[in-house]
Amino acid sequence: MQAQLLIQLQTKFQIHLDLHTTAGGATLTSVTPTTSGTTAFCDFADVSFTSASFTANGALIYNDDQSDKAVAVIAFGGDKTVSSGTFTIQFPTADASNAIIRIA
Repeated sequence: MQAQLLIQLQTKFQIHLDLHTTAGGATLTSVTPTTSGTTAFCDFADVSFTSASFTANGALIYNDDQSDKAVAVIAFGGDKTVSSGTFTIQFPTADASNAIIRIA
């Protein structure tokens, strides 16, 4: 059974924004663990929050099946704001040098 990984936005004041109707954050899909040489990495489909209005400066990927244990913390490099629009987190290329989660 594959673990359910979720992403939750982190506001400027370190308060979790509940942007999903039934659980915190949004479920990550296309979780595809892969290897290249001695590096294992993971890819996810991009995540979009529609009809959104908020400011966030990062996100937390956590494992919902393991007591919400953190998997990765993502810093956006500054505040990102959306006002009555779609906020999309675009994950990098899934390879040994760029994937959002890499273990070498």
